[in-house]
Amino acid sequence: MSQVEFVQMDHTWRHRYEALNAWTWPSSYAAEELTGLPLPFEWGHSVALADKQDGDRLAAEAAFYPFPELAVPGGRLAANGLTSVAVQPTYRRQGLLRRMIGRYLDMSATRGDALSLLLAQEYGIYGRFGYGHASDVVTLRIPRGTQLSAPQGVTDSADFSVDVDYVSADRDAPFIHRVQRAQARPGTPVRELAGFQHRALTSPPAPAQPLRIVRVTRGDEPVAYALFSRPQDEGPSVAPVTDWNALGAAAEYTLWQVLLNQDLIDIVEARRVPVDTALTSLLPDPRATSPSLHDDLWARILDLPTCLTARRYSADVDVVLKIKDPLIEANDGVWTLRVVDGKGEVSPTDAGITPDVSLSIAKLSAAYLGRPVLAPTGRLGPSEDLVEHTPGSVDRLHTALSWPESPGTTWGF
Repeated sequence: MSQVEFVQMDHTWRHRYEALNAWTWPSSYAAEELTGLPLPFEWGHSVALADKQDGDRLAAEAAFYPFPELAVPGGRLAANGLTSVAVQPTYRRQGLLRRMIGRYLDMSATRGDALSLLLAQEYGIYGRFGYGHASDVVTLRIPRGTQLSAPQGVTDSADFSVDVDYVSADRDAPFIHRVQRAQARPGTPVRELAGFQHRALTSPPAPAQPLRIVRVTRGDEPVAYALFSRPQDEGPSVAPVTDWNALGAAAEYTLWQVLLNQDLIDIVEARRVPVDTALTSLLPDPRATSPSLHDDLWARILDLPTCLTARRYSADVDVVLKIKDPLIEANDGVWTLRVVDGKGEVSPTDAGITPDVSLSIAKLSAAYLGRPVLAPTGRLGPSEDLVEHTPGSVDRLHTALSWPESPGTTWGF
């Protein structure tokens, strides 16, 4: 019989950690190769379970990245990103995932992180842990040579300069960091750790060519970048853009127009494109790009009052919310949210007061970054995630939580 217990991984666990990751997640690297790459997180930001009856065999693991100044609507807060969640096949259906999530939530609370983000490989896994589907992205397959419609002001931006080169981690990590730090789109995280940034800039092995980068500056300021590669496959050459960011429509136009004019490429595959980003409006024929929609960020409110006071709101509202959160007792209860001039105040309320809206922490988390999800859910009628007690209150809350810029991240973690 197995005896699975929590352990604190350190460098001596590196091969076991990479072997489990290589088994779980598709990769061109073998576990031995992965151990030679930069470790993207710190060992203290990991959760692991090992079988003490089987020589400390790694049964399950997860890690998280600190996002100390995550962009939320009109503000920033301390958050983190859960990643690399894996369970050995022989240890599944034993509650290990629930145990790891519980330990991770405790660690996040101790750190003072108010919000958790993740990217879900399967849609139905994380809702039961209080995560809500918080943003969407599209993938676009854009034919080479496509001429984008230039946004107003580009002709006056002669100070844009562009460079295309093979990636150099030491040179490009600071450039990328400055662009990410300046991005205000809700949900956009920043790779703060050096190992995290350098891991993202590691070239894939053959048959792909070395990773390349487009850097765009305006004067002395970095304003956009994109990482792409050119696989050496027969047939149409598809260049996937796997990591990018741009500050403003003019910089975004400049970035993508350069990518679309690269030689010996048939299709530029733009991944992780937020649904309202400039590129989607600059395409002359969106149908020609075969757009496909995907869920993107999943969010989980860890500290309800901190989250609701850290962001700005699009309309004033005064509403009593009954929040159901079976995993974090401090969130579970009745709260009053008052928004005046876009600024929210949150206070616990007597449980005997009739709420205007009852909703799960997952549904509130789904709407927190600005995804317009509450009103459509409310129109479906009462459910375990959302019940309207005062007519019109869901619509008012929906309007207050909405935001002019859709949430999303243009790179994966």
